[in-house]
Amino acid sequence: MDQADVLHHGFSHLSDAMAEFQPPQCDPLTISPWVAMSLMQKALRRGRKDLAFRAGVTLLRESPERLWRRLGCIAFEDIGVADLDTVALVTAAIAGKRFRSELGGEWTVGSFLISRLSETTKCRAADDLLLTAENHPGFEDERLAFAFRSIDELTQITLGVEPLPIRALATWFAIGTDRRPSPRLSWRQGDPTSMFNALREVIDHAVVDIAREGARCWLPLWPCSGPPGSSSPQM
Repeated sequence: MDQADVLHHGFSHLSDAMAEFQPPQCDPLTISPWVAMSLMQKALRRGRKDLAFRAGVTLLRESPERLWRRLGCIAFEDIGVADLDTVALVTAAIAGKRFRSELGGEWTVGSFLISRLSETTKCRAADDLLLTAENHPGFEDERLAFAFRSIDELTQITLGVEPLPIRALATWFAIGTDRRPSPRLSWRQGDPTSMFNALREVIDHAVVDIAREGARCWLPLWPCSGPPGSSSPQM
């Protein structure tokens, strides 16, 4: 599946899922976009759909690009493998305004995704793995050494039998720490195309393609929240 196929598939499923959805009417909150992003994510973790809706409509009014950025963040950080269908729907929706306009507009799509994220099963394993790979003292040698490994060497580690945090670090360096920087990792350019193609050899193609499209849409916008005055592309 190429990018167009992933988006078409996601768009079709999102359209079907939204067929009878009615967007709620709710008032925005008098809070900053940064508080609204945090509130929406924490409310969704706790199933507090009412608060998540109000935080979401606040973001749509004050800083709409941050609404879509945070929904993508939540899908991959808080849902992940627990509900890949929901992750796929969010990934399709954050691809651009044209998709959302064809599905009924920004709030219709946004509120549907908020509702879906609130109700579905949660799993923070991906975020836990990232934090472990990035910070655990037991992997300090790999954090230093992998900056000097070739893409082929990193790919072999990713596809090998090393502990999962080490394989995650190899994947991170192979994709490129320039795309997702960390103060604990050396900066280097990666080759995302080669890594995702390699992963397709051992992981279900649909799962890899969701991750590939999520990386394309979301990684250039990292971090999920930025300091006041930071800028990000319009989504």
